[in-house]
Amino acid sequence: PATRAGFPISDTGGGLTAAMAISAALNDRTRPHFIDVSMLESTLSTLGWAVSNWLQGGVAAQRLGNENMTSAPSGAFSAADGLINIAANQEVHWQRLCHALDQVQWLQDPRFISRELRKANRVELTQLLEDVLRQQPRQHWIDRLAQADVPCGPVLSVQESLDLEQLKQRDFIDERFVPIATNGF
Repeated sequence: PATRAGFPISDTGGGLTAAMAISAALNDRTRPHFIDVSMLESTLSTLGWAVSNWLQGGVAAQRLGNENMTSAPSGAFSAADGLINIAANQEVHWQRLCHALDQVQWLQDPRFISRELRKANRVELTQLLEDVLRQQPRQHWIDRLAQADVPCGPVLSVQESLDLEQLKQRDFIDERFVPIATNGF
């Protein structure tokens, strides 16, 4: 089924598009500007491959949930204690992934011998991959895959994201006291 975005993507995209348009207009003050921002157009611009594939090749988008339509395995996979995102989009990453997981037999499996076959057999591949990943916590796999130079990372909750050390170092969150007006405004 259709998957709802986890945040108001059209409102956010429309706001970002408006901010960029305003910045561009402020950069060119040689003439007056009229800014017209469409939330629909802003949202369609974020769809990337889905729109490009249709416009360039007439290929209709399919509902794939968290799956990457261009590659497999690529997406969020269950480890023992949470999700890990793995992007084995290139053949070299697929080979490194198999070695890092001690599953070199997958390299000879007729279902997974090519990128197109891995995409066609993504359900079976995901099941095999998660059978292995569920044996250890996600940090174990992230360390191992990073060592093998396989693009990966944890899928973080909002709370985990806001607790990242880099955000603390950059003072991303700044608490301020804002007095509440007593006159109703």
